[in-house]
Amino acid sequence: KMFAFYRDVDHKDKRKGKARSLPKMKNRFRAHIKDANDLNDLRIFEKTGIVPKNKVDGFNLLAADLKKKFDEKIEKGVPIHDRDIRAMAKSLNRLGDYRISFKVSRSWITRWKRHHNLVSRKVTKYVTKKSVKDLEKTKQLVKELIDKFLAIVAANPGIVVANCDQTGVQMEMHSSRTIFPKGSKKVEVIVKSKSALTHSLTLLPTIYSDGRQHPVAYVHLGEPSGKLPQKGC
Repeated sequence: KMFAFYRDVDHKDKRKGKARSLPKMKNRFRAHIKDANDLNDLRIFEKTGIVPKNKVDGFNLLAADLKKKFDEKIEKGVPIHDRDIRAMAKSLNRLGDYRISFKVSRSWITRWKRHHNLVSRKVTKYVTKKSVKDLEKTKQLVKELIDKFLAIVAANPGIVVANCDQTGVQMEMHSSRTIFPKGSKKVEVIVKSKSALTHSLTLLPTIYSDGRQHPVAYVHLGEPSGKLPQKGC
């Protein structure tokens, strides 16, 4: 109906290639014709015979595709922030056939996150690609280690058990938050090297099973000429 009215000009304007003006189209079809882009959709329909997607369908389709791309990033362990969501939405709109034009405003991103129940969450663990790939193998090795340990304890009553666990001081500033589904208990992101997240100084205390700490702690300095301060240490 819109296209028929668009080309059905009155006798005063009846010339080859003539069509009704934008103000007349807006006056007749206020709910559908709002700007020149809508008229361009009518011309595309004239050439192809295919009804173009309206803006609502275009927005809904882009939002759905953005969620798929977001899930792919999450599966890969990539940290995501609002600026990343904006970049992905712009890229999809530029490369896809959504036929919409928008700036991906902050309010749109907020509504999109609220619709998909996404919030900013603190990263609970940094993992490497290798550790994710070898996860099952690591679990099996841990089980074997526990079985051997329990066998040694059972065979040696009164054995002294101590726990030595190294710790490092964070040196580089990395974002500790990422956009993630609400309610998720485990939030992991992929990093190139876990050692890049910690200081070169490593401390290794020894704690006995009864809670006592060994009086000597092992300290490892990564720098070839590293030295501890003479005072205030």
